[in-house]
Amino acid sequence: MRVRVIIVLAVFISFATQIASNVALGSENESGKDGIIHTDKKKYCESSDRYSPSRIAESINKKLPKKMSRISTWYKTSAEGCTLKHFYRFSFQKGRIPERKIRAEKVDKVKKAACSTESTRKMLFDGISVSYTYIGSNGQRITTIKVSSLDCQDGY
Repeated sequence: MRVRVIIVLAVFISFATQIASNVALGSENESGKDGIIHTDKKKYCESSDRYSPSRIAESINKKLPKKMSRISTWYKTSAEGCTLKHFYRFSFQKGRIPERKIRAEKVDKVKKAACSTESTRKMLFDGISVSYTYIGSNGQRITTIKVSSLDCQDGY
């Protein structure tokens, strides 16, 4: 059961990353030396900008909740400053699988998925960080994984 849960986590994290990043960004900026399209980082954190985290969250939430697998539902996205926060609920309770085990198996996969998706990577290099919070069926937080542009520079 634990292996199945971990595999399901990997699949829906990759899918959710693609959905969130596809909603987020246009192609109106110039490419930098590293091939990443860079923009004015401050611009994307302002709530009036159409690509700000708050606007992205607003757009994503119109499509939620979304069943990601038989054990998980992406139920909310919010924005706090320059961070886009995704929230997922699992059909199992906190404690069923130890947080350290989930983190040990998921952190690399989540960061790799975020950094390898072009539009999410662009968002990260434009100064928007992303967090993924997993909630158990009892409403308790299981874990949160945060991703920033520094993670993409560290080889993800």
